[in-house]
This record gives sequence, structure tokens and C-alpha cells, in this order.
Amino acid sequence: MESREPLEPHWVDYYASIETVVNDGDTQNDFATIVIDAIPKSSAVALRKLDANRVLEDLDRYFPVFMLTAKLEMKLANELVDNTGWIELSISTDSHGEEASFQASSITFEGDEEQAEAIFWVRVRSTSVAKRNLSALAAIAEFRTVSDATELTLRPFDCAKEAAGVAVYDVGQASFCALVDQNEHPLMFFDLGWPLPYNKRSLRLPGPFSPLHESLQRNGPQPVVLSHLDWDHWGFAIQSGKAKFDLRNGHWLTVPEYKEDALRRPWLMRRPRFHRHKLGPSQIHFLLTLSITFLPDGTRALTFWPAKRSRLSFTNYTVIRCSPTHGGRTDFAYLRNNESLALSAKLEQRIEKVLLTGDSDYPSIPVNYLRGLTGISAPHHGGAITRHSTPAAPPHSRMVRSTYPGCYQSVPSHLAETEATNQGWEIHDTNDRSLCHCELRCNTHGNKLIPLSVDIPKCSCGNVPSFGLCLR
Repeated sequence: MESREPLEPHWVDYYASIETVVNDGDTQNDFATIVIDAIPKSSAVALRKLDANRVLEDLDRYFPVFMLTAKLEMKLANELVDNTGWIELSISTDSHGEEASFQASSITFEGDEEQAEAIFWVRVRSTSVAKRNLSALAAIAEFRTVSDATELTLRPFDCAKEAAGVAVYDVGQASFCALVDQNEHPLMFFDLGWPLPYNKRSLRLPGPFSPLHESLQRNGPQPVVLSHLDWDHWGFAIQSGKAKFDLRNGHWLTVPEYKEDALRRPWLMRRPRFHRHKLGPSQIHFLLTLSITFLPDGTRALTFWPAKRSRLSFTNYTVIRCSPTHGGRTDFAYLRNNESLALSAKLEQRIEKVLLTGDSDYPSIPVNYLRGLTGISAPHHGGAITRHSTPAAPPHSRMVRSTYPGCYQSVPSHLAETEATNQGWEIHDTNDRSLCHCELRCNTHGNKLIPLSVDIPKCSCGNVPSFGLCLR
């Protein structure tokens, strides 16, 4: 008798971490867009019986992830997002007359191409998942195979001896910065962000953008300091990924594929905390992939911040451990943004001093790195800050906001902008795009330069305009 593949079941159970990414109003009658970052319940349960090495051998089989987005009434969205733990959901492609379900769309990652999003129905089975049911996930998210950084694994990060400026690249609603040399070539990256599909309208205008190209490298791939794990700070590493149904295991999943040239370089970040930061399956999957990626010298691509260090100093820049102030907010989103890394860049015998904040609020950054600044990337893309915390700026100091109006409610923040202006900052936005005149092939972009000296970097080889990295 001919065997037949099993049909998709009506409902599949998932454990999910849920976040609000866009608030579309100010009242309980308005709406919010949420992201559902999920793993099939059956897979989460099966992890208890699997050796970690076996999981790493076939991540897509043993650690499948599924990402959805939905627009919900604010009240329901807040009930799901403000929950301190995970949610248990059932997901189907047909509502089957289930009145308690809501509609959601799969998240696809296909570069700039428009891809059809699959439509699903979601119902909440429970707004709490016992920690014992997440114990296997939590154990994997400790990343025990990845050590804290050592002298050997930190060696590639001392790569900015020829730094001449700081680039804040136009990547729409995302974060992507670099220290660049006199030829505008990137020496190291701070974040590697790209807008998620629901913010596609913020994407760069058509044209080249290839910051990782090997012709820009001098001593191998430039390292990446990752401020924290929000998707819009590392999404450029994703090549593609769309929803498909796994017939063998009976669940939907998003199969992420990553850019090899993004993975195969040194990455430094703080070790995340599963429950405290409400770490999602997609974020765990990315770090697991980095953890099994090896560089030519035999070291892992991923290394974690040395737990006892408050800073790491390299030639011309310092990476800083950020920490929220005592008695402040303790929700997971704030903790993830502020238990993070920032970067301070300064050349010897120069007065210019630049701070890259990621999504850290000013009070989370040690105060000595806030003094004497002449350049800064605005915290959280120009979003809300603690009042009266913006550092003062000398004349002609630049604040760059890597943002796109309308992607998030109150980003950029009017109050943060007013305070920055009152403190003397000249504000520049990456969404302020203009035609680059260095070469026609460079097209229109909003890349911004924050100088580290009076000498303005200028490409002399032609590669920078070819790859859309001009800073003029």
C-alpha cells in the first residue's frame, strides 16, 4: 500500500516569548503589534532527553523556531507582553470557528524581496508556563560550550589602530555602526542590525550595501561587538527564512539561514540570561549557530564578556559594561537593553570622543564615559531617556539617530530631542537621505560620520562607493 505523508494537524502547541514592537496608540482601545517568538511544545519537551551536542549537530531538527507577528487590541497585547514569563499557544492555519483565536502572520526573512506571508490563527492556552517545563531551554541558553573571553579570543578586537572616524550606517529602523579608517573602510563593527520585515518601509533606498565584503578587509573579517540581542541589532546576519510545515514532526517552523560572511568573524557580547531577559528561541538559535562556527585559528566565532570586567580597552576604543541603576525598572525589555555593552572611541592626543550607546539609557553607562563627548549615537535610536540625563555637548557636536519615523510610537522621542538640543547637540538622522555625489553607483543613502579628528576619511580605492558605505 502506498504510504501517505501526514496532513497538517488543526492545532499545534507552542511555548512562546512575546514582545511589543510597535504601539499604534495611547489608549486601551488602540492597537499594538507584537512578535511571537516560539518553539513547538513537543520540541521543548524532547530537549530534556537530548544531549546538548546532539542538539547542536542538527539545530533545525532539534531546536526549531517559529516567528509570527500580530496586531492586537492594546489590552490583550499588554496582557501577553507584560507577562513576566512565557505563554503557551496553539497555532493553526484555520480558525475552525475558534472565537477566542486571533490572526497572525509569519515573519519572513528574504532580503529586500517581497515575500508572501502565511496567515495563521493563534489561541492562548495559558498565560504561564512552569519553569520546570522550560528547564531544558534554560539549560541550552546557558551556552556552556562558549567560554568567557580570554587574551586569545580578544586579540582580533584590537584592530582600530588606524581609526579616523565612526560610521553610523543607514539601515533603516536598526543599529549598525563601525570604526573606520582614513579610507572609510570599516575596522570593527558595533552591532550588525537590519530592520525586521514589519519595518520594511524603513529599508535603505535601492542600491548597494555590502559592508562585509572581503575587499574591505585588511587582516581578516572585522570583529563585531554586539550591544545586546534585540533583533534590529544583529538582523543583518540573517540571509533568509520563511515559514514551512515540517511533515515529519508535525509543526510549523521558520528556518533561518545566516550569511556565512557575517558568522565567520569574531563576535563579542555579554552572556544573556534566559529568564531575566526573556530570551526568545530565535535569539538562542542565532547564538547556538555562532557557538558552532569556528574561525581559521580554531577559536569559536562567539565569545562572551569576561564576567568580572567592567570594561575592555583596545587601541583607540573601549568597550563598556552597562548596568541599570538600582531601584529602577526591572521589566525584561529594559534589563535586556541596559544590561548590555556600549563603546567609547577616542584617539590619543585628540579631544574628540564618541560614544555608541546601543539601546542603553544614559544612567546605565558609567558617568566618566559621558563626560567630554563630541559625538554620540542616540540611546535606543533616539527613543525615550531618563529625564535630565543627556550629557552636555561642546559646539558642533553630533548626535546621530539611527531611526525611521513612524516605525515605533514616540521614536524618535520629542522630549529626548528637546533635551539634546538644549544640551548643545546637533542632531543628524540616518533617514535624512541624499544623493551621494562621490560616484553615481553609490546612490542615495543616509550614512553619517562622527569625526574622531579634523581629517575627514575619504576612500581612494573605489570600493567604498561600490558597496554603499560613503560617509559624505
